[in-house]
Amino acid sequence: MEARSTSVHVEVHAPICAAASEILTPDSLRFVGYLCHKFEDRRRALLNARASRAMEFDSGAVPHFEGVAGKNGGGGGNMMREPHSHATEDPHWQCAPIPD
Repeated sequence: MEARSTSVHVEVHAPICAAASEILTPDSLRFVGYLCHKFEDRRRALLNARASRAMEFDSGAVPHFEGVAGKNGGGGGNMMREPHSHATEDPHWQCAPIPD
């Protein structure tokens, strides 16, 4: 894999101790700058979607699950995937109690 970075400027706004200076080399900072540049649009889109979803939950919406792929083909959409199908298939299933 080849990673190139155009002139991406990265600043560290904190005191740099000896251990940090070993990690925050010019190459590592260029790499962080490259990652920021490459994924900034996607990062912002995900944060906006998260804020939008949070507003839905704040308004009383609840998560909806697609179900298991075998049941409905695992269709797309903005729905969350069901983490454990037995939780909704077994009417007697309960999660563990909150620990003391």
